[in-house]
Amino acid sequence: MSENNYGYCNYCGKYRPLKWNGGYCSEKCYCESGQQEQDAIDEERYQLMWYYRDDVGAFIFRSIVMSIGWMIYYLIVAKVCMKFNLVGLARFLGIFQFPSNVIIPVVLAIVQNIIVRGKGKSFRWFIQFGIPIVLSIAIIIYMKLQ
Repeated sequence: MSENNYGYCNYCGKYRPLKWNGGYCSEKCYCESGQQEQDAIDEERYQLMWYYRDDVGAFIFRSIVMSIGWMIYYLIVAKVCMKFNLVGLARFLGIFQFPSNVIIPVVLAIVQNIIVRGKGKSFRWFIQFGIPIVLSIAIIIYMKLQ
């Protein structure tokens, strides 16, 4: 065994090979320290966080939530366009007619979900919130230039 596998046990303090989670020398030390219970609680909490998981159920739930968000975004953009001028609103709504005003948000949500699979929290937040913010700024600038 290499020297790198040895260390002081986090529970009993003996210098031994550390074979168990988090630097414990035996299963007994791991269980008695309470770390096993804490790891079980942490895993249960992680399983409840649908936005971090990448299974099918979480993917579908995230897609539904993001689709609703994109539909709300669509309505807000339509309101902003109406505020500037009716020609811009008519042009904007002419591009997005039913069923595309339902299909496009669903497709955007699925694409976002595919992009964020297995990525970190900051990247997920950028993709989920940054894209609508950048699009909003671009639309407002476009409407002001007309």
